[in-house]
Amino acid sequence: MFRLLAIALAAFLLAAAGVPSHAAPQVGYQVLGYYPVNWTGDLTAYRSLSQARAVDSAAAFLYALDGHGNLSAQADSVLLPLAARQGIQVYAVVHNIGQGGFDRGIATRVLTDPGARNRAVASIRELAVSGEYSGIHINFENVPPGHRDHLTRFMSLLAAELHPRGYRLGIAVPAQVEDDPSHGWSGAYDYRALGRIVDHLVVMTYDQHWAGGPPGPVAAIDWVAAVVRHTLQLVPADRVLLGVAAYGYDWPVGGGRGQAVTSRHAPRLAARHGVPVRWHERAQVPYFRYQVGGRDRIVYFEDARSLAAKLRLVTTHGLAGIAIWRLGTEDLAIWSLISDRLGDRSPATAARSPAAAPAVHRVRRGDTLWRLGQRYGVPWPEIARANGLVAPYAIHVGRDLRLPRVYRVRAGDTLWRLGRSHEVAWTEIARANPGVAPDRLRVGQSLVIPVVPPPPAARDHVVRPGDTLWLLGRRYGLGWAEIAEANGLGSPHRLVPGARLIIPVPQPS
Repeated sequence: MFRLLAIALAAFLLAAAGVPSHAAPQVGYQVLGYYPVNWTGDLTAYRSLSQARAVDSAAAFLYALDGHGNLSAQADSVLLPLAARQGIQVYAVVHNIGQGGFDRGIATRVLTDPGARNRAVASIRELAVSGEYSGIHINFENVPPGHRDHLTRFMSLLAAELHPRGYRLGIAVPAQVEDDPSHGWSGAYDYRALGRIVDHLVVMTYDQHWAGGPPGPVAAIDWVAAVVRHTLQLVPADRVLLGVAAYGYDWPVGGGRGQAVTSRHAPRLAARHGVPVRWHERAQVPYFRYQVGGRDRIVYFEDARSLAAKLRLVTTHGLAGIAIWRLGTEDLAIWSLISDRLGDRSPATAARSPAAAPAVHRVRRGDTLWRLGQRYGVPWPEIARANGLVAPYAIHVGRDLRLPRVYRVRAGDTLWRLGRSHEVAWTEIARANPGVAPDRLRVGQSLVIPVVPPPPAARDHVVRPGDTLWLLGRRYGLGWAEIAEANGLGSPHRLVPGARLIIPVPQPS
């Protein structure tokens, strides 16, 4: 109690010293990393994420839709435990990749056939409410431009299912320098309409030059800047994540299809052939030429130096952050650069982002509060408190539990600012983190952001012959001890037909 009073006094003095009551909290830039698994046991992205302390959210590129609206998943058992340990939010990526890449036929059927569309929306909703993810990220590519309105409607339907349940929704869109609804690759994406629906919009500012075209920069800075200017005419800056590449292409000079090369491998390729990596001043990207089999080849790729130019666009325009395609192929030097450049927003560009609603976990057979605490990286008593549970903390299969969040401290954070941004009293954050000195937060430190339980609601139940506390607990979705405690019942809990019991839940489950 004295500790909380001391904290309260310190917060009051800070406010008196000039922190206005309406000041926007210091909000860090989002750093999202795409996390694909290309084969069973593929740990490429996992190894990167385990070391990349600058990443605060991961996009699990694991879920494919078919033309009937059914979801199939690539197996991965290591991402979620890692994310819980590191306080990383994870989004489930739903894509339309078929046998030959992004499948136009799948996109067409899912977006235009009512049955397939409804099944897809229901499947994605069920994926979200499984409780494993903070939200859903849609990555539909190769969508016919004629389906522009269908794509917008699909995203609107998803938002209507996810947002009321507290889940976030994002989408990746091809880069545009102008809004051309007839464009074969990007015409289906109505930036303005989508920007009103989603929580974040990843603009894929890469593949300016691609494997099937002539050689050139993957993301020249003047082209990226033009895309950003166009985007900000249509979408609020605090919803825009700038897509950045961790790869390049190696083309034969004079014609022929290129092949992908990772940012990590490209300098090794140059060294193997004894050629220097040069700098393209106008495009602000590295490149080199070499020979193999008597034929000239040219490589353009992205590295930390080229990323620095893109990060200046992020900070200058106050974008929400960046999205990296993909984890595991990056130049390792980018991580210190990102931490240095995106540690926080300047007061001029700081904007209050909507607090993410608490995640929900649907109880499965074998779940316990302790196991859920271990899985999500939060103290199990906080889960109990968030859901109004009392000893013996019985949880029943099918019940939805609200989960506290784990937040990683950024430069400029204070408990007062975190309380404002997460819409919870800063004293509650202090109480949930008893081992943390509130006036000495460290960048990178993990904090539990508690969920304040809703005020208890109650209803009456008239006891009928055959009723027991155990049966009533099953019926109303809570532990029998909660009913006993609410009614002051002593052992052996004999119920008298006709008696009225207080049931401390909003409604029967």
